[in-house]
Amino acid sequence: PELSLSQGQSIRLQSTATNANAYVWSPAAFFDSPTALNPVITAEAEGYYFLEATDGLCVARDSFYLSIEFPCSGYQI
Repeated sequence: PELSLSQGQSIRLQSTATNANAYVWSPAAFFDSPTALNPVITAEAEGYYFLEATDGLCVARDSFYLSIEFPCSGYQI
């Protein structure tokens, strides 16, 4: 999946990971709480972001691509 945000925009992610009791989002620097199920991400770097969820026995992994929209400013048409 792909997520597109304006540079600097923050949103709360809505994960649907079930039956897990531990979560790790990476790269961690872009999340307000990288071990929460539904952290806030701030659009600072375009690229792939990952979630690893575990119940202590099994591990599930998923990812998404974040693209950043740069607002046009200073242009006159």
